[in-house]
Formats: sequence, C-alpha cells, structure tokens
Amino acid sequence: MINRRSEFISGKRISLDGTGYQDKNIATVKSVEKVGETAVYSKRGDDIIKSTTVSMKDPDTGQITKNTIDEVFKKDGVKDKVEVETIPSPVNYAKDASREKGQDDITVPGKDGSKTTTTTYTVNPNSGEAIAHVGESVIVNPTETIVKIAAKDKVVETPIEPAVVYEKDDTRDFGTPDKLREGAKGKSVTTTRYDVNPNNGTVTEHVGNPVVTPAGKTIVQVGAKTKVERSKDDQGREVINTTTYEVDSKTGKVTPTTVTTYGTRKEPTVEKKVVPSPVVYLKDDTKEKKVLKQSLLKVKMVKIQSQQRTK
Repeated sequence: MINRRSEFISGKRISLDGTGYQDKNIATVKSVEKVGETAVYSKRGDDIIKSTTVSMKDPDTGQITKNTIDEVFKKDGVKDKVEVETIPSPVNYAKDASREKGQDDITVPGKDGSKTTTTTYTVNPNSGEAIAHVGESVIVNPTETIVKIAAKDKVVETPIEPAVVYEKDDTRDFGTPDKLREGAKGKSVTTTRYDVNPNNGTVTEHVGNPVVTPAGKTIVQVGAKTKVERSKDDQGREVINTTTYEVDSKTGKVTPTTVTTYGTRKEPTVEKKVVPSPVVYLKDDTKEKKVLKQSLLKVKMVKIQSQQRTK
C-alpha cells in the first residue's frame, strides 16, 4: 500500500527516517524501521518530476509500507523546442528583352520559406536526464525573387550610299545636261546580343558580324558625242577638226582631244567682180536741155577654175 499523503501507519504518525511521533489518541509510541528508498524520474507536462519512495517496516508485524513523495526535479526540463529557420527567397536575374540596356532593374519580390524542426523530450527514469527526440523538419519552400535586367538586343543599321559611276554617252553632244539613273541604297546591319548571368546579373555583350546588303550603282551619263567641224584654210584646203571626248568614270571629268586633218585639193572657187555700166544719152522732148542719164549695172560672172597642188 502506497500512501502519498502525510505518513500514517496503523494510527501512528512517523517520520520518513523512522522516528516515531506521539499520537494523541494512542498511549504508546511505536517505532518503524526504514528498509529502503528509491527515486524514479518521469515527465509531467513540461517538467521533470522526481518521485521518491521510502519503504518502512513494522517490527511487530513485519509489514512493509511504501510512502512516495513527488517533487519538481527540473522546471520546463522537457518542454518541446520548436526551431524555425528562415529560408531566404533565392534571387534570379533574368534578361528583359523589352527594354534598352542601361535602364533601371525591375525587381519582382518573392517570399521567404521556412524550415521548422520540433524537438520533444522523454526522461530517463533512473537519472532524470532529458532525452531529446528531433522530429522531421517541415519545410515551406520559398518563392523566387526575379530581378529583370534591361538587356534588349541592339540593332544598328548603317546605310550604304550607291557608288557613282560616270559613263560616256556618245549620242548626245558635250555640254548637254547629264542624265542620272539612281542606284538602290545598301545597308550594313550589326546586331549586339546581351546575355544576363542568372546568378549575379552580370551582362555580357556579344557583337555579331555585320550583315551587308550591297548598294547599287548610280549611273551618270555624260554627253560626249564626237564633234566634227569643217572649214577652209587660206589656201582653199578643207580643214576638218574632229574632237573626241573621254569621261573619267570616277570623277566625271571630260577630257577633249581634237585631231585636225586637211583635204589634198582646192575646191573650185567663184569670184565676183563689179563691171561699170556704160552711159547712154537720150533726148527728152518733155524737158528742155536736160539729159536723162540711165545707168545700168551689169554684173559679169566669170568662173575661173584652177588647180593648185598642195605645197
């Protein structure tokens, strides 16, 4: 029989060490013998409890009575421990191909996660030592924080003007306005690509090779028809001046070259001479002593043919 209240054995109040106390209702005092003491540790709520049991023996009957006393051995000694570890939101740097490089970054925040670990305890009944039992962690994964890096690829287009080529137009006289036939413009396209390191946001530039669309040619037709001029020299020979023109294809400069040739014979010539008309006097009956003079001009054309050798 275990009595957890104040110790009473057969109507006699005794101490745990076996010292007898006088019971006012009992005339005689009787002593009991302590024959054993044990301590057992247990968990009660968050506390460690020490239960001490003393065994007392009645010398007359030999009956052993056990008395147990509970006391707090360690306050909150086995209280569960909850540890919460924050898992930071991972940061990912992403290329924003819609905005020009150099603009401010745009951050889309994520949420931190957590790792919750609960440790429970049991008690060693012999020593009162708290024994930890770490439970399986409960993990709430974080969401990603996105940092958008402005890194739109850059396309540079450089126009290429058509080359100008001057051509000789031998159907039109020199000095007439030039005729222009414009060629198509070309272009050179260079694309610069930007890559973003997802771990640290570093931007790497990659310049591509130019893609060239050749330009056409602008043709300028310059009047450069050969010019032939004929005349006579003082000896009556035919003088032929033939002027040809060369056109510089790069500058359009026209260089004339004149070649003079002569005929081998004189052409027949016609000389005109004025011969005075003779005077004839006639009588005018209507007037007195007046003579009407009539002058007639006769032009005699003499055709002279001559040949001269060219000296």
